[in-house]
Amino acid sequence: MFLTVPYLILRRLRARREQLHEEVRFEPPPRQYRESTNNINRRQFLRRRRRRRIFPVRINLSEIDEHDIKERYRLNSDAIMYLYELIKKDLISTTKRSNAVPGIVKLLCALHYFTSGSLQSTVAEAGGITQSTFSRALSEVISAILKLADQFIKFPSDAAGFQLIKQGFGSIDGFPDVLGAVGCTHIAISPPSEMEQMYRNKKHYHSINVQIICDSDMRILDVVSQFPGSTHDFSVLKQSGIHERFEEGELSGYLLGDAGYGVKPWLLTPFENPATEEEIRYNLSHNATYSVVERTIDVLKSRFRCLDNPNGVLLYNPEKVSLCLRRFISFSRTSLCLRSVSTIPNARQALLDLGFSEEQAEKIQGMRCPPHKTPNIKELCLIGLSHRTVLRILEERPELLKMTDRELKDRINTLRALGLGEGSLQNSLSRCPALLAVPRSRLLAATQCLKSQCHFTSQQVLKILNTSPETLTQDPRHLESVFQYLYFRMGENHAEMISSQVFRTSIDEIKVRHQFLERLGKFQPPDKKRVCPPSNPKLKEVIQVSQEDFLSKIARSTTEEFDTFRKILEREELECEEHMEDELSSDDEEEQDSDSEEDSKEEDYIEIVHGDKPKHHHKKK
Repeated sequence: MFLTVPYLILRRLRARREQLHEEVRFEPPPRQYRESTNNINRRQFLRRRRRRRIFPVRINLSEIDEHDIKERYRLNSDAIMYLYELIKKDLISTTKRSNAVPGIVKLLCALHYFTSGSLQSTVAEAGGITQSTFSRALSEVISAILKLADQFIKFPSDAAGFQLIKQGFGSIDGFPDVLGAVGCTHIAISPPSEMEQMYRNKKHYHSINVQIICDSDMRILDVVSQFPGSTHDFSVLKQSGIHERFEEGELSGYLLGDAGYGVKPWLLTPFENPATEEEIRYNLSHNATYSVVERTIDVLKSRFRCLDNPNGVLLYNPEKVSLCLRRFISFSRTSLCLRSVSTIPNARQALLDLGFSEEQAEKIQGMRCPPHKTPNIKELCLIGLSHRTVLRILEERPELLKMTDRELKDRINTLRALGLGEGSLQNSLSRCPALLAVPRSRLLAATQCLKSQCHFTSQQVLKILNTSPETLTQDPRHLESVFQYLYFRMGENHAEMISSQVFRTSIDEIKVRHQFLERLGKFQPPDKKRVCPPSNPKLKEVIQVSQEDFLSKIARSTTEEFDTFRKILEREELECEEHMEDELSSDDEEEQDSDSEEDSKEEDYIEIVHGDKPKHHHKKK
């Protein structure tokens, strides 16, 4: 039988037997240990082995500096505690088991999330809670604040409240019987799973179209936030409750809207093509008054940064985003009410309430800023300028503190009426603060010169104002002389002038560089049809580059030759001016001589008529 068993099977059996002999037998624990474990309850044994939970340190409002509170939550501690007292009963946990999250921590984390636009995990880690806990706390905060919506977002209920609103709008630019300004803004969201195309707006991203009506003090009176981004602004208004109230005659007054709204007896929009002076004045007054709702939307988005992200930070379904928007506006209205009842003891406290730091407030006070001039600084902040930019503007233009707030508002509204929107207005004022010091008549004269004398279109003028706002501060005669030299002498067209930003350069520098290239033979004049040879350098290369690059790359000459040519050109211009003055003086003398001869002839004629001999005898030629 041994011979019939294969060799490989025998080998495996032998190896298995050797392995069993080598293994160490299991020895049970001592009897004492077994008896002690049997006497202990199993649940207590498992609890003894369970690892102890370690909770992170949660955020505490009293341990944060006031400046850091404003930077993180965009509010001071008094406003946060005021809001917490209103919603405290909905945020406090019913039990203290498992180290329950306090209500103030829930509110602070929610504020941090909305004002920063960051991720939930990042905000939860900063607040000392987990992401899942923060997600539940966020829903609680939203639900608690939504209960305050009807308490703060509403029109007045008495005639005295409506009269105050009308007086506030009338004090801006004299527009009568205005009950509110209506405007819409798009809040970006992530693409929804249902009806995705309905939420794609005209700028090709998904959003919710939110309608806001506010008064002259930027208090929000009505909000509609349930329509997708493809809905037109006028369609949102027609489907809102405020439309029915005006149509039924419940509200007596006017609403101000932009050019996108239709015509209604109670809805005032600007003229598209104003022809008369009255229509132009109406448009200017309308733009000045209507800008309140634009500033309100800007303040709302600047306070809650998650609303101002085109990539869509609110990663929820549209229904929850709509609730979040009503929560933002409700909270913004409560903070505005708190600000309206608070008192400002001095100018320093007023600057600190506007968000300036201690150092910045001291610098502004060093400019001898009285307390009644803080509205001027407030107007600059409402434009959207940063506090550092406002401080720089006041240092460069201290005369802005000597203006009244009405004058400053008029100049800002004039810049808006010329076509500078909120974004371009911020960039223009940060680059050229002198725009606020230029009178309104001079701004309009410069714009009219560009259109009438220089023949730029309205779109081209708007591009000039966005790229080189210094143009508005220059004399219209200077603008006309620069245009005529470039157009007739150099043969440049309008598009080339706009792209090269010629109006930021003085006419003397343009003449020197152009004539220097002409005498070197590197710039040929245009022909009779105003066609320049292609060998001429572009206007950007002549004007926008520095003097070193101009001499090394374009003129290919030395600095000594260019300085010598500049002196020669100045001498030629002086000689030309002296020659012109001599000609003018000689012409004046000839005119005086001819006038004296005519006067003498008239006197002689009068004497002859009366029978007297002429006193003046003229020699015959």
